[in-house]
Amino acid sequence: MYQVLTERAIIVDLDVHSWAGQKLDKDVSKDVATRAGSLSDPDEVGRYTKYLVAREALAPIKKLGGEIRAAHLKFTMPWIGDSRVLPVALYDRYVRVVDDLIRKRDAAREEFIDAYPRHMREARERRLVKLFDPSEYPSISKLRELITAEYGFTPMPSVDHLAVVGLTRTVSVRIRKSIERQIERRVAATVRDLDKKTRKTDSEVLRTAHAGARRQRENVPRYSRDKPAGVGGACHRPQYHRRRLPASSSNALHRLA
Repeated sequence: MYQVLTERAIIVDLDVHSWAGQKLDKDVSKDVATRAGSLSDPDEVGRYTKYLVAREALAPIKKLGGEIRAAHLKFTMPWIGDSRVLPVALYDRYVRVVDDLIRKRDAAREEFIDAYPRHMREARERRLVKLFDPSEYPSISKLRELITAEYGFTPMPSVDHLAVVGLTRTVSVRIRKSIERQIERRVAATVRDLDKKTRKTDSEVLRTAHAGARRQRENVPRYSRDKPAGVGGACHRPQYHRRRLPASSSNALHRLA
């Protein structure tokens, strides 16, 4: 079963990083606790977090970050830790969808960076005023490092490549068998999800293709039984050209047949 998984899937890791645009103000937190007459540690009373820029300024970046994660979860299945398993059949669609979202998020980041000086000026003059501290704002180059999204692929590990150095053969075999049992349990669930995920995604492709074909038919004028003028009384039906479905749609049709 594990061999089936290694041939049909790869491991993908996604990293989405951002800048929260918030900062804990310990001085304000302490002042609030003192004004309230608290005798406890200010950290036990409450924490005041200030928004360095207006929340709506970072909203597009946050929204696209969520869409990237949602797409990542849609095409993949759990594996170990934050790593997830991607069916090879869905590789092209994963790359196309996630890359498009990353490009949009990068564009939103650049729009925010263009307006960054204005956001700082607004915070200094209107929103934060005395709470404004320029040292709490990262540079533009640092913002580009903070607001990123990327993914990477690695092949499924093989138990045959495991080696435990410095242990006796008996202990090494015992550890190997334990690892194999853990992998087999995880693989059994993953292979089942793999088939479900592939079938579900191919069905979505089919529905989209069929809907497009239906719209195309509705937009083509109906032919008439009346004799058209200038064609010698012959009635010519419109010529339809068959469009080739994507490979994933053809495979889904074959499985559903």
